[in-house]
Amino acid sequence: MSKSKKPKKFSNKSKKFKEGSHTDSVLSLSLNAANLGVLASASADSTVKIWDISKQSNIYTADHHTSRVNKVEWNPSDVSILFTCSEDKTISILDSRFPGDKIIHKTVQNESVESACWNINTPSQIVYVTDKGYLHFFDARMPDKIVASQQAHLSSVNDVQISRKNLMYTCSEDQHVRIWNINDLSKPLASKNPKCVLFLFYIG
Repeated sequence: MSKSKKPKKFSNKSKKFKEGSHTDSVLSLSLNAANLGVLASASADSTVKIWDISKQSNIYTADHHTSRVNKVEWNPSDVSILFTCSEDKTISILDSRFPGDKIIHKTVQNESVESACWNINTPSQIVYVTDKGYLHFFDARMPDKIVASQQAHLSSVNDVQISRKNLMYTCSEDQHVRIWNINDLSKPLASKNPKCVLFLFYIG
């Protein structure tokens, strides 16, 4: 009987990446609503990159974070603006018209930012979720002021999304997905236990 061949181990050491590529895992992607040919990416290599999809080329690299960047997202109204959030406990707002300039930083105390999203109903607002189960709203024009806060889950919150109907969706390592009315955060409208949800995807 012939011996079965051992499967080859996968290795990307010899793989050649395009110039300007990330050097570690890509953790978040965001298409620009006004120009679907422009893509932003966030990575565990601590950088955020803006790409020209048609040319498959890197337009700009932002290196203002000092740890892995968990989320990047273009603003739904002012499409030149995007935010980034990182495990260095900062959320940053950038204007792509002025690369490397006019970057606003918000420092989060005593919590790690796991994810965030723009409030599509109030496009100047960002909600971010943390490793301690909390969610916090703030206005990008006044980043030091928290507009609203709530403990959403018992464990780290993995992701958050907001719909046009003032509904917010959160998922957590406590194995629950919850739906909230963003105008009343006192208790969730619904809570389900699908056992495991790592991120949320919403269209609308």
